[in-house]
Amino acid sequence: MLFYYKTRFCAEGRTKDFIELIYHGREVFDAKQFNKWIIEPFCNQENSLFGYMSEMQKSGEQLTLTQIIDGLVKKYNIVDLDIQLFNMYVDIVHLGGDYEVAVSMCDYYLSRFSNEELKENEQLIKIQVRRLHHCMFFMPVDNLIVAAESLLENTNIIAFPEVYNEILFLLGGNLGVLSGRFVYAKEWLDKSMSYAKKMRLTFFIYRTIRKQVSILLNLGSPSDALSLLHEYIQPREKINNRYQIYLMCTMGEVYRKLGEYEKAIECFEIVEKKSIEKNIPGWQAHALLGLGMVEILRQKYTEADTLIHNAQTIYNRKNQAWGKINSQTAELLINKKKYGCVNQELLDRSYQEAVRLNYRYNITYLEMMKRMKKDIFNCSSYEKIKEGMMGKFIKIDNRDIEAVLKKVSRQYLVGNLKQPQELAFVKDENIEVGITDYNVYSTEPVHYHTQAVEYQYMLSGWTQYMDIETGEVFEFKKGDFYVIERNIKYAQKSKSGTRILFIKVPSVNDKQVVDTGEKILAWYKEGLGTIRKDYSHESTMPKANSMKPAAAVAIVRDNKILMLKRIDNGKWTLPGGTMELNESLIDCAVREVREETGLNIKVADIIGTYTDPGIRIEYSDGEVRREFTIVYYGTVDVSNVIMDEESSSYDWISIDTIDEYSMTSSQHRRIADVIEYIKTGNKRIG
Repeated sequence: MLFYYKTRFCAEGRTKDFIELIYHGREVFDAKQFNKWIIEPFCNQENSLFGYMSEMQKSGEQLTLTQIIDGLVKKYNIVDLDIQLFNMYVDIVHLGGDYEVAVSMCDYYLSRFSNEELKENEQLIKIQVRRLHHCMFFMPVDNLIVAAESLLENTNIIAFPEVYNEILFLLGGNLGVLSGRFVYAKEWLDKSMSYAKKMRLTFFIYRTIRKQVSILLNLGSPSDALSLLHEYIQPREKINNRYQIYLMCTMGEVYRKLGEYEKAIECFEIVEKKSIEKNIPGWQAHALLGLGMVEILRQKYTEADTLIHNAQTIYNRKNQAWGKINSQTAELLINKKKYGCVNQELLDRSYQEAVRLNYRYNITYLEMMKRMKKDIFNCSSYEKIKEGMMGKFIKIDNRDIEAVLKKVSRQYLVGNLKQPQELAFVKDENIEVGITDYNVYSTEPVHYHTQAVEYQYMLSGWTQYMDIETGEVFEFKKGDFYVIERNIKYAQKSKSGTRILFIKVPSVNDKQVVDTGEKILAWYKEGLGTIRKDYSHESTMPKANSMKPAAAVAIVRDNKILMLKRIDNGKWTLPGGTMELNESLIDCAVREVREETGLNIKVADIIGTYTDPGIRIEYSDGEVRREFTIVYYGTVDVSNVIMDEESSSYDWISIDTIDEYSMTSSQHRRIADVIEYIKTGNKRIG
């Protein structure tokens, strides 16, 4: 079988065959024979099986390597393995986050050699370097710097130039940065980079760049940091190895410092995904921490809290001191920003740990927070909400409410509630207050309340109720207030986008559900289809109460324009729709066309702007929207259209016959401008 898999691997180079080859090799050879076999040239090439494993390590194939070396450790005593294999195994253990285990392994292996042997063998020096690197995650950094400087002094640069550079990087990129001594760190990193470039050590360069960027960030130069990064990696670049993962995470941090939050999120999400794929939990936690810090800056504290907690869970599991301190610091920052308070016990504990480990940057920040203590208060004040102890003013931040309503359709703010809630609420036995948010068409089961009276105010949208006993239907839209008396049995259906503030008196669990009959099911099935009416400067048109920036796209092929026939008014229109909060108008144009037609377009130009206050659309839910639309010129490679539910049909309509189609007056005006643009290139601004 060994010969069989050797032949297969040499012919095709597949990882699966390599794993089988190593498995059968360990079954055939003793430790000494295996060590010789794995470092010999293989497949009639200069590269060895160990060389192939090294390539796998550089590309971040940690899971596969762990599987291979775990099998070797079970067969042979770890100290009997070739020293290069041992170094690789320790590195894998480290990347898995088991830092103290990695240090113990190094100590066990090194204890077998004399001081002279430790100085004269390159692989043994590498183990010493790795040991110091592993120690920095849970031991005081200043003592490690002293040990690293001593190791550097005793290492022969002529005999071992690469490992000498490894120590330079350890001093600058790892221990120096961690200690907060950035000028000291920069001196060592500059030396390390000079050597890496001279010897063309690509992965050393990646590692050094990451640390140089960290120093620039801490020195307040994020723009310079980004320029340096862009020499080596670009956003959305394909990730091929673990060092590119590290650079991508660093790029996310740079964008965070520059306030470019969407780009930062994109980078961190790539890092999280790739770290999971390649079994690098430490960097998964770093990505989660980075995402959490972005959400703090965006004042989305509930999301930030979840992300920081997830990062903290990984750091705690791996006993990664740097991560634990920084995630605790982020937790303190959330409390300060969200509630205007700090957890004094957590602040003291984080500060003491930072002092123990000599993490100067963290010490400085936490000392600043301790000095601010007189201006903020202990989080026990916030605990009054949870305990139902009313203070003079209690605030539940609107950003927290919005974040929670993305997860649940109903959030109570006040009440005598028994079930756990996503958001802390005010305890009150006399009244319930909350918000119901329907982000899709929704129905409520038929029910009634025996004790509570319901007071409701329509914040947005459109809802209908049916009195079960009389069959009468009641309709409410944005701005309406209504009351539902006790013992009224009703069914309810609400349009997507409906939000209702409700008040129930008293706060009791008295809801009684009633069986839903066929009549109600049919009523639910009818839905609440939106009907629209278009106006153009009519004297009877309603007053506008809404303005939403929108994008439409003229997609032209062979002098034919892609048009959609809308269901809500039966008219033909260009594809497009309203802009969302997290996108630009061009992003909106691309997204809307993709949603409505299935086409992926490229926006090539602007045809016109349309902002006439006399052009309005009245919707059946009460919204009256005034015109604010940008029409773009879009190109596409394919013409296979897949419509969504907003359209009944589509057509590629010739510019010579398009006037014959039924359109609103505002759409006719836009089509005329599209045709003018096609013929002359002229644009409309107005």
